[in-house]
Order: sequence, then C-alpha cells, then structure tokens
Amino acid sequence: MLNVGVVSGNELASLVVERLADHGAVIQARSAPELSQERDSPILVSCADRSLPAFKFDLVLSVADGSEQCCPRHSPDVVLTETDPALLRKAVDQLWENRLLPFSRNKAAPRPKHRKGPAVMSPPDPAWPATAARTAERILRTSPLIVRVDHIGSTSIPGLPAKNVIDLQVGVANVSHLDQVSAHLDAAGYRAVPGKWWDAPTSYQPEPEQWAKHLHVNSDPAQHVNIHVRVVGSAGWFFTLSFRDWMRADAGHVRRYAAEKQRIASKYANDVNALNYAAEKKLWFRDYVEPQLYAWVDSNGWRPEKREEPHFMECSKVAVNPNTVTAPEFSPAATRLPS
Repeated sequence: MLNVGVVSGNELASLVVERLADHGAVIQARSAPELSQERDSPILVSCADRSLPAFKFDLVLSVADGSEQCCPRHSPDVVLTETDPALLRKAVDQLWENRLLPFSRNKAAPRPKHRKGPAVMSPPDPAWPATAARTAERILRTSPLIVRVDHIGSTSIPGLPAKNVIDLQVGVANVSHLDQVSAHLDAAGYRAVPGKWWDAPTSYQPEPEQWAKHLHVNSDPAQHVNIHVRVVGSAGWFFTLSFRDWMRADAGHVRRYAAEKQRIASKYANDVNALNYAAEKKLWFRDYVEPQLYAWVDSNGWRPEKREEPHFMECSKVAVNPNTVTAPEFSPAATRLPS
C-alpha cells in the first residue's frame, strides 16, 4: 500500500484530501497509520502534522506551502501551488493518474519496472540533496542492519550536470547482512534488480569480491533512485565515497567530468537504454580517475569518517539505528572485506 501524507495547515489541504477520496483513496485522520490492516484501496492518505518527518510516508504532499524548513527531512516531495479550486482539483487528478497510481503499482510489483531511454543530462538541481536526504531517511528505517546511507554519484556533486537519478549507497556491517538488508528493502517497495552485481574492479584493487553489491530501485515514477548496497570498508564502498569527495574538492575535475559525460551522452543519444553510455564512461574512470583519485586519497589522508560536511542525519537530532560502525583505517592497496 502507498502511504501518502498531506500536510495540513491551510484550507486548500482539505480540498486535496476530498479529491483524493473521490479517486478512491482511503483517508485516515491520524498521522501514524496502521499499515498492516487490510484495506480496499492501494493508496492510504493521512493528514500529516508538519512536525512529522517525511520518512513516515512514501510521499509527502503539501498545498501552496512555501514555508522554509531547517532540515530536508521536513520538506515535501510534492508541492501543489494552485490556489484556484478548479485548477487545484485538476492538479490532484493529474497527480493521481501520473504518479500516485503508478507509484502504488510499482511498489506492489514483484519486479522493478524496467527504465528505458538513453542518458539525458539535466542541469544541476538544488532539490537533489533534499530529495536524497528524504529518501535516505526512509531507507534507514527499512532495516536495523543498515548502518549508514550516503548520497553518492553525480547528483551529490555540486555544479555537475547529471541524469535525474539519485544514487544512494547503503552500508552494511558485513557480507552476511547483504541478503537480509536486500530482503528488507524489497519488502518496503525498493525493488531488487535481478541478478548478481559487481562494480568494475580497479587495477589498485582487482579482487572481484571487493566490488560486490546488491542493486535496488525505488518505485516512484517521478523521481528515480538507484540504491547500491555495499559492505562498509569494501573497495567499492571506499571508492564511491572517495570519488565523490575528490570531485567536490576540485572544480576542475567537475568541469572535465561534465564535458566527458555530455560527450558520451551525445554519442549514444539514440540508444534505447544507457548501457553503452555507462560502459564508455568506465574507460574514463580507468584512465583518468583511478590514478589521480588514489594518489589524492594517500596524499590527503582522506578517510570516510573525516568528512567535512556533517552527515545529513545529524539534523534529526535523534539516533537512527542502535548499531554503529566505526570505519576502519583504510589503505587503497590493502582493503579487505570485514569478516
């Protein structure tokens, strides 16, 4: 079931709730619904209090609400700005057909819906970090075995054009937790992509098992998210975080990466998917990124636990999971999977 929160607080919110009910949504006044109950509708709508974090819902909807919040965890996924009742009802109708119904179907499907189309670069979007933070908080609650979630990939690098796809890295303590966390994510609607997945090993760390991961995608058709589940301390986990911070530290790297991404995207603009784009981009990582990145890590003493920016979860002022992992001392030449 899709759990939608409608932020209360103005008179137009009630109109939105009524319109959703007209479409068949189950309306619940309480802000903490019991999702275990059997219901006829695939969509449950709750009137959400502003103080309730977004992770309580699959999607948070606000109506003509431009108020600033101090933390991304309070920001809505959708803001309806129409103030004319007729236009607002039409906007709700479109939201229902184009997002809510497909979202609920995708969440209930046994397999993720295949995402087609070539790689299309979007200008940097200031909303990407907040979207990543909301999604990461939701993911953290799916399993007690998740020890951290990090925003990674192109959308995590300020000023970099990217596909409008949020990449998140889910960290687990050891290999034995990979399957369990994957099952928890899948049950929560973050569907596992079938097959076994590895990132391309580098010449500095060639062991394939160091690059194993599980791959999941979210169910929201309006905002795609890729979820990479890796063991904390593995080479793939280490490389991903260090690459992000290396890019953030040098605007020249960002410019060169942006030019390379656009070149490859243009070359394969007529492809039915982004597989050729991804394959050719790996060559740039091998030839340009690898030698410079590992040298930068060694010369700067970079470690994941020494990030200058606070983890986005710190804004919540509450503990997320009882288990914590202290990142070990890393050496790019001698990283091993935790036992």
